[in-house]
Amino acid sequence: MRGPIAILSLLLSLPVAGPCGDFVHRGFYLGFGYGGGGSVLETEYTATDLSVTVPTAGTGMAVDARIGTALRDDLILHGTVIQHIVPGPTTRSGSVSETPLNEMDFQLLGAGVTRYFMPANLFLSGSLGLATVSGYADTGESGRIGNNGFGFQIKAGKEWRLNTTWGLGVAFDFVWARIGADSHRETDSYGRVLDVEETDTYRHVGVQLTAALH
Repeated sequence: MRGPIAILSLLLSLPVAGPCGDFVHRGFYLGFGYGGGGSVLETEYTATDLSVTVPTAGTGMAVDARIGTALRDDLILHGTVIQHIVPGPTTRSGSVSETPLNEMDFQLLGAGVTRYFMPANLFLSGSLGLATVSGYADTGESGRIGNNGFGFQIKAGKEWRLNTTWGLGVAFDFVWARIGADSHRETDSYGRVLDVEETDTYRHVGVQLTAALH
């Protein structure tokens, strides 16, 4: 963790007005984000006369990439890829906590727009697309949790221009996704056969170091 903290300290020490104060974001765009934060997957089990929510939470790495082009000055349309890796998340059921998964992964593939506010070089970005969550168990088994779903990312931050091509910065990001319902049948302790519907909701809040090529 010392590396990202040192880079963040360096970025925060840079002056607000860089050498490219009149810079305008035009043409080709390539952006990256690397950081971490907290993630939680809430699994809701719903049957005829009951509803139970089981959270699985942890902290881990978050990366994303965006590639696109400017629609006009300082407004960029781009494709977006997001990957989160959460090692050893904790699952809580009632008062019992356990770690049945070695790792929980989140992926989102979609599109979005980024708006820069000049000359401060602040930016606000939003992306939405297809989302999936995968789990890797202690037994070595792996698989997708639920079906494909829908998700979005909101990201806000500031960049400092290094030159007329590259900028480095820091950003806060929020991700939300709803994974499609999965239905199955279970027998309860009274011998009743219940139709159970499982719905997963994923949330992530984090901080990233960013880099952008314009």
